[in-house]
Amino acid sequence: MRVLLQSGFRPFFLLGSLYAAISLAAWLLIFAGAWELSGRWPAPYWHGHEMLFGFAVTAIAGFLLTAVPTWTDTPRLGGWPLAGLAAAWLAGRVALWLGAVLPGEFVALIDMVFLPLLAIAIGRPIWRSRARRNYPVVGVLLALSLANLGLHLGVLGDAPGAVRRCLLLALYLVLVLITIISGRIVPLFTRNALRGRGLDFPLQSNRFVEWALVPAMAGAVALAVLREGSGAAGMANLGCAALLVLRQAFWQPHRTLGQPILWVLHVGHGWLAIGFACTGIAWLTPSFPASTALHAFSAGAIGTIVIGVMSRVALGHTARAIEASPATVVAYALVILGGAIRVFGPLALPGSYRATVLWAGCCWAAGYLLFAGQALATLTRPRIDGQPG
Repeated sequence: MRVLLQSGFRPFFLLGSLYAAISLAAWLLIFAGAWELSGRWPAPYWHGHEMLFGFAVTAIAGFLLTAVPTWTDTPRLGGWPLAGLAAAWLAGRVALWLGAVLPGEFVALIDMVFLPLLAIAIGRPIWRSRARRNYPVVGVLLALSLANLGLHLGVLGDAPGAVRRCLLLALYLVLVLITIISGRIVPLFTRNALRGRGLDFPLQSNRFVEWALVPAMAGAVALAVLREGSGAAGMANLGCAALLVLRQAFWQPHRTLGQPILWVLHVGHGWLAIGFACTGIAWLTPSFPASTALHAFSAGAIGTIVIGVMSRVALGHTARAIEASPATVVAYALVILGGAIRVFGPLALPGSYRATVLWAGCCWAAGYLLFAGQALATLTRPRIDGQPG
């Protein structure tokens, strides 16, 4: 337990990967009619909430609690404060699962604790170091807290329209965070790995593309929430997709094909562009199901980038060789395959929607379960160089 609480990536990567498999397995049982979710939360919204606030935000927390001390040259959060933060996350999950027997207001209160605490935990070192470049990260976490509050108020007030709007806002805020983080780490990791192989290429982000992404993403978020399904929202999503493709071209992803721990990050970023493109198309033409398009973001982009970042960070910050094991590569493949089946299966086999959703979910959940099993030893054992962390 002492080792597990030395750095934020350890407990949160383990919790996040396990919860990804568990919560999706629960959703598959609900979807198949084998289990009925009781309580105030409609099952689809419970599923969306837990995949975002139970899984994606958890992995983001592990990354930020590990990266921010490096960005700001400050001590890592560890020990009992880290245990308290993990306990706040766990309490929120338990409250959501016990929604049938707990008062709705109590569930909301317990679930609302984690994100503000996380914002404080990373915001204090960012503020003290005057790391202005990282202020937007704290802002997005606080906005996610407000989106979560809106979700709970919508459920308590039986306002499904408000719930859907806040859930969509939360999804796009997570995408904003992933876009920010991937823009920093994907070219960096790729450049470092290529240099380690004796290859030195002019590989870096284009500042004009990065600057253009800021208003493009802001516009896409605003239009998605305020005018979901409109032509303007669709065009904004397509604009983001084009910029993301252009952004990734400067990172030369073709040079990573022999290194799974690198190409999985590029595949995940590619899913971001696919997600924006699919959503844009879905909102411009009725022939493309919007729910299917949104899963390009969740099952595809979030699922792939998160597993890639967790595996890379866990190895690097425990001083192990940064090389994915064969089992981890299989986990990558299962998650990517699950995302592909979920997005393109209903389009290719419209008469087999139920089967494609179940197969996609089984592949995706199996990938995360396999990854959790592989990562367990890394996350619960000390660094091999004897250093803390």
